[in-house]
Amino acid sequence: MFLVEMIGGKVINKNKDNVYLFISKMKKELKDLVEKNKDLFWDCKRDNLSNEAIVERFLNYAELDQIKKMIKIIWYENVRNIFKSEVDRPRINFVSPQIINYFTLFFDLKNEIPYRDIIQRTKRTSFFYREI
Repeated sequence: MFLVEMIGGKVINKNKDNVYLFISKMKKELKDLVEKNKDLFWDCKRDNLSNEAIVERFLNYAELDQIKKMIKIIWYENVRNIFKSEVDRPRINFVSPQIINYFTLFFDLKNEIPYRDIIQRTKRTSFFYREI
């Protein structure tokens, strides 16, 4: 029996067991990456983190080589979609407008999201842009 399944923008046409092995391998690689970068997750339990939480932390606080490893594991299209959905929410959890600007350009989302509105909301809600 063959199964065609969409995973991270790639179509896998293999039997059911191979697809499950592939997904479990991806989860193990992601868990290993989180353990190697446990300083990014100092304030929370690292056991059952969602992909969204991992992507948000890596984009906010990781260095570029760590981000590249994360994108290699989760895949570019998935990270792009997670970032797009994160900045489209009413509360934006990214640290600064510069981070949003960089990854908006990196993922080529400038024409797909309300860019100026997102930057203004980030400036209003960001701790680093508050006036004392």
